[in-house]
Amino acid sequence: MLLILAPDLHVFVLLVMLKGLANASAMPPEQVLVRSMLSDAQIVANAGVMTAADQATKICAPLIATVMAALLGPWSGLWLSAALALLATACLIPIPSAAQKATSHTAPVTSARQLAPLLALLRSSHAVRVSLGCVITMSAIFGLYDPLLALFLQAQGLPASTFGTLVSCTAAGAVCGALGFPRLHRWRGHRLAPAGLSVVGLTALVPGVLAGLGIGTPAMLWLGLWILNGCGYSLTVMSLGVAIQQQCPRHCLGSVGATARSVQLVALVATPLLGGLLARMIGIPLVLALSGSLAIAGGWFWAGRARRGDAARQDAQDTMAEQAGP
Repeated sequence: MLLILAPDLHVFVLLVMLKGLANASAMPPEQVLVRSMLSDAQIVANAGVMTAADQATKICAPLIATVMAALLGPWSGLWLSAALALLATACLIPIPSAAQKATSHTAPVTSARQLAPLLALLRSSHAVRVSLGCVITMSAIFGLYDPLLALFLQAQGLPASTFGTLVSCTAAGAVCGALGFPRLHRWRGHRLAPAGLSVVGLTALVPGVLAGLGIGTPAMLWLGLWILNGCGYSLTVMSLGVAIQQQCPRHCLGSVGATARSVQLVALVATPLLGGLLARMIGIPLVLALSGSLAIAGGWFWAGRARRGDAARQDAQDTMAEQAGP
């Protein structure tokens, strides 16, 4: 609502920053509620459904906003957003009573330094280590090449609308990944995160290598690659969310989820400067190729860690079974 009343651009930008902070603040309590109300199998299915709904909204909302702006003026989209926000606030009214019932048997909240619960979880859970490592690697890779993508498309002679189309393709790919996530997670478990990271790397490597060789990337290939990009991204991020919700103790779930998200954002924000420096030194095509190569190498590394962790856990289970036998 305040965005509509912003007197100038500076206040508008400040309000957008506060809006982003509010969006990030909603994640920890959401994770706690999901863990309290759902079983492990339902958590996996819920991750797929919620991600699909979120990404589908990102596809439909710009189309609705464009139509409203054309018919009713540029401020109509903000009025609609404000109305939906008020409706969502009304839907939150019954949550406290439901949450109190769901969390009545959980352990009390304990005070600790912000990083301590996450570090303890990383020491105890192999799935969280692998998934968080993949997400941090992927965020750093996105920071390297994503701010340069619009310039790269322009240099390739593609129209300005291509970037917006790629964003929609990314969301469409994320929807596909979300719909297939429950079945894929039952098949691959936490090893799904390295696979998703490698797919993201491949989508950056191919256009970078082609441009480096002086070969233009066809528009249809761009669309297909960015559908894969969105799919790989969603599979990696959902793997981390499910791993934290299943492995983290309930009393520190909100703190761990928020800290993990903060670490991911630090990686995403810190690397664009390096990406811009590399672009001036070696060119944007090589930055994309380097980013893709690093992501694929990271996927290979974390896949190896996942296999070694699974083998070590299986050996421990076999040893315990032998000691318990006659």
